[in-house]
Amino acid sequence: MRNLEFWESLGKVASPSQNQPAAKQTKVLTEAEIIKIKERRAKLAKKIIRKCVRYSFLLCIVIAAILVLNKTVFWTKNVDGVIYKRTNGYYAVVGYKGDSNSVIIKSTVGNKNITVIKDEAFANNETVKFVTIEDGIEYIGTPDLLDPNGAFANCPNLLSVNIPDSVHTISAYSFFGCERLNSVSITGDVNTIGAQAFENCSSLSFVTVSAKTLSNTQVQLLQKTFNGIVINFEIPYGTEAIMSNAFRDCTTITNIIIPDTVTVIGDSAFLGCKSLATIDIPVGVTKIGNSAFASCSSLKTISLPNTVQLLGDEVFYNCDSIKEIVIPNSVTDIGSFAFANCTALTTITLPENLEIIKSGTFYNCSSLVNLEIPYTVTSIEVRAFYKCSNLLYVTLGKKIEYIASSAFQLCQKLEEIYYEGKVSDWKAIDGYRYITKVSIVCYDNTFYLSN
Repeated sequence: MRNLEFWESLGKVASPSQNQPAAKQTKVLTEAEIIKIKERRAKLAKKIIRKCVRYSFLLCIVIAAILVLNKTVFWTKNVDGVIYKRTNGYYAVVGYKGDSNSVIIKSTVGNKNITVIKDEAFANNETVKFVTIEDGIEYIGTPDLLDPNGAFANCPNLLSVNIPDSVHTISAYSFFGCERLNSVSITGDVNTIGAQAFENCSSLSFVTVSAKTLSNTQVQLLQKTFNGIVINFEIPYGTEAIMSNAFRDCTTITNIIIPDTVTVIGDSAFLGCKSLATIDIPVGVTKIGNSAFASCSSLKTISLPNTVQLLGDEVFYNCDSIKEIVIPNSVTDIGSFAFANCTALTTITLPENLEIIKSGTFYNCSSLVNLEIPYTVTSIEVRAFYKCSNLLYVTLGKKIEYIASSAFQLCQKLEEIYYEGKVSDWKAIDGYRYITKVSIVCYDNTFYLSN
């Protein structure tokens, strides 16, 4: 019936009656009608062809789009076992399936620029010993992600890895637990080294970090970065500032080499470096910040150049192994509690231009016996020498104007104070009455303060 309806629409052919034979109902077509039917057929065929072409073109576009997506969004390559993949809008190393112990990480695969070695890419791999990273890689570790399974974390046989100049970020935990890694050279313009990046690399004995890296990084460059490692650390020539917290809590660093290009040592720069035994501050340093060397409990000797002008608060707080220190005359400001709890300190030379001994400066320096306070000092603040339990002799200049009530509190062995002025000058000092049970030796007389 469907065929008959079709021919009816084209040629007005009468359908056979149910009661009459079909042959008697058929209309004989004229030649003109046949031509017309052929023309209609041709038009219909063209219409069908056009639709087929249109839909075929759309289908081709869809197929092409799928192929493009497969090559970009779903792009993956395996080159010598190293797996490269497009992820989160960038091209990265995401894994290793090779069996070679020497790996080259490429920065270009085909026409794709590889910029990232993702977290976990080589983590826990027991095969890899040597890694060469081509220049062009920018991130070791996934950007903006703190993953305890860093890019090379816990690779027990990794011996060496080069870090090219193009790398500017080494993420947290990147080389965590690489027990056989023995040296690291960071020569480029790295601006971030994450916490625990090299922690527990127990064979790592020498680290070099570029001048740009140390000067440009703003906060916590190496905080806890090298925990669990006994190393010598060389700060390269050209470094101008050691930033705040730079080596904080690097508990196993034994020696730091500082070049003479450094002018500033930031707050808490070496705080908690408990294995640091000696350090030379080079000529050119003008400021040593708050708590810069606090709690460096193994520090025995320190040399300060005559360019230093400021020692910050608590700068050597809890450095209980320092026995002697000479503060050059260039220093005009010593911060509060600067030498507090330096219990081994027996001798200290103060600068001639000092005007104020601030609160707690020598708090609990229990080994200090003899102290000469410069004639320029005008004020001794609260608890400046509190609990200096073995202090016997103190020399004071005649410019002193104020002594806080607790300045010499609990200095039980203090016997004499040598004052360069007269008795009348001594009694004009604000707070002199708080010093008791001490002989005051003045320029014109000696008397004893009983209470």
